[in-house]
Amino acid sequence: MDEPTPLDVEQRKLTTIALLLIAAIALGAALTVLREVALPFVVALLLVYVVSPLVDYLEMRLRAPRWLALVVTMLIGIALSLGLVLLIVQSVDGIEQKLEVYGQRLLAFEQSIVAWLQGQGLEIDNDAVVKHIQALPMQEIVTGALGSLAGILSKAALTLLFFAFLIMGKSPWEDKGGVWEEIDRSVNRYLRTKLVTSTAIGLVFGGLLFAFGIDLALVFGLLAFLLNFVPTVGSVLAVIVTLPLIFVAVDPLVGLGIVGGLVLAQNVIGNVLEPKLMGHGLDLHPATILIGLGLWGVIWGVVGMLLSAPLMAIIRVVLKNYSVTRPVAELLAGRVGSQARRSSLSL
Repeated sequence: MDEPTPLDVEQRKLTTIALLLIAAIALGAALTVLREVALPFVVALLLVYVVSPLVDYLEMRLRAPRWLALVVTMLIGIALSLGLVLLIVQSVDGIEQKLEVYGQRLLAFEQSIVAWLQGQGLEIDNDAVVKHIQALPMQEIVTGALGSLAGILSKAALTLLFFAFLIMGKSPWEDKGGVWEEIDRSVNRYLRTKLVTSTAIGLVFGGLLFAFGIDLALVFGLLAFLLNFVPTVGSVLAVIVTLPLIFVAVDPLVGLGIVGGLVLAQNVIGNVLEPKLMGHGLDLHPATILIGLGLWGVIWGVVGMLLSAPLMAIIRVVLKNYSVTRPVAELLAGRVGSQARRSSLSL
C-alpha cells in the first residue's frame, strides 16, 4: 500500500479542520435551540460536582442509604434556598418603599457634582440633568429585576429534577479513567475553589455594605458571589453595580472608602487566595477564557457566561485526548510551536 504523500497529509488536516468547524457550529446551534432543556441539565451536572462530597460523606461515613443521603442533602439545599429567597424579597420590598428617598438623594448627589464641575469652569445645564434623572424608570427597573428572578426560579424545578437523577446514578466507588478522570479532576478543583472564593467575596461585600447601613446588602452580596464565577470581568462588574447605591446611600468620602475596601478584598481573594487553592487551574489561556465568555454568553446568556470557564476546560480536555484535535487543545491552553510539541510528547 502506497504511503500518503505530503499533499495527502495536508488535505487530511484541512478536511479535519473543516469538519471540526462544521461540528462546532452545528453544536452551538443545537445548544442555542435546546437551551430550555440543555441549560438546566448542564447546571444540574455541575451542581453534582459541588454537592456530591456531602452525599458521599453521608453514604460512606454514616452508612446511610444513598437515597436517604440525597434526600437530606436536597432538603438542606431547599431550606437554604427558600430562606435566601425570602430575605431577598424582603430586601427588594424595602427598597421599593424607599425609591422616593433614594431619588431625592440622587438629585442631591447630582447637584453637588454639577456644582463642583461648574466651579471648574465647565458649563452644565443643571435643569436638563435633573429632568433626565427624574425620568429614570426606577419602578420599572425594580419590577424588571423581580421578573428576571422569577424566570430563573421557574427553571429551578427542571434543574432539580435533572440533579436528582444524575446524583442517584453517581457511585462513590465508581472506577474512572482517561479523559473522564481528567475532566472530573479539573472541574471539581475549579468549582470547589470558586465556591470558596466566591463565598468569601460575597460575605465581604454583604458584610461591608451592611456595616454601613446600605440597603440590599444581602442582594449585592449574593450578586458578588454569582459574578465571581464570571471569568475576568465578573469581579469588576461586582464592584461597578454597587456604585450607584453606595454613593446615593452614604457620604461620597465614605462611599470611596467602601469601594476601596471592596476592590482590596477582590484583589486579595482573587489574586492571592484563589491561585493558591486552584493550583494549575483549568490550563486555559486568558484569551481562551475571554473568547469562551463571549461564545457561551451568546449561546446561553448570563448563565452561559457563569459556566463558560468549566465548559471551555471540558472542551480542552476532550480535544487533548485525541491526536487529531490535540493541537487545538494546546492552542486553547496558550501553548504554540515548540511548547505544544513538548506537551504532546509528554502525554
